[in-house]
Amino acid sequence: MAVFLVCEGENRGLDNRILDPLVIQHHNLTVQLAPSGGSGGLGGVRVCLRNLAHNNIAMSVEDRDYFRTQAQADAGWGNPAASEFFWRRHEIENYLLHPSVVLALFNDLRATSFGWVAALPTTEAGVLTLLQTVATPFTRKSRSGSATRRTHASLSRRRQSSIRRD
Repeated sequence: MAVFLVCEGENRGLDNRILDPLVIQHHNLTVQLAPSGGSGGLGGVRVCLRNLAHNNIAMSVEDRDYFRTQAQADAGWGNPAASEFFWRRHEIENYLLHPSVVLALFNDLRATSFGWVAALPTTEAGVLTLLQTVATPFTRKSRSGSATRRTHASLSRRRQSSIRRD
């Protein structure tokens, strides 16, 4: 039996470089990472790996991005039978932006003579609020971009099928 964790990206991609040392090696798991090459093929890679042998286990974890709700992201993690998981944060990179780490960087900046550092938050709660505020415009932009991409793809499929009928 083999256990696979399918993730986004390439062999040396960010997801692989984070998941391998921080999850698999740290917890001494006998799990093979299987990068999908992107965000679109995780389900197919997961099914393929599971079907290689009847007792294989394959799970995938991918970015929540901006087109899944928090409830959708939470659903997989609470289901022991699930094989498809979405990060509760929008992207795996967001786990690296912990308010305490950002606050430590801000505190280092306070030791400089830059006048603008006085405007930076001085508490973790303040940093969290700042990160959320800064992310809001990107969230809206990504949602509209994602909707645009899905609409374009849908229209392209319809166009192709109408061309085939003619």
